[in-house]
Amino acid sequence: MDIFLIILLIAASPIIIIYIFFEVMAAREGSEIQDGPRKFSKALAWLIFGLISIFLLYIAITDSPAFHLRQVLNFISAGFEFLK
Repeated sequence: MDIFLIILLIAASPIIIIYIFFEVMAAREGSEIQDGPRKFSKALAWLIFGLISIFLLYIAITDSPAFHLRQVLNFISAGFEFLK
């Protein structure tokens, strides 16, 4: 189970970095510059964030007492605010 989370985090890292890059470039050059790749990277970031969130909720509810539901919900809300 833990290997799945590590794989998701490794997969999410470049997508989040690309998303941040496109957002910064769009802010510098205008919101319509590179609009297609920016939307695509944002959609991928949301997809991977959703998978990580579902996996963390699954761990918090079923397997590990070390993962407290409150910590998982704080992580999910922080990620939601970041991607919003």
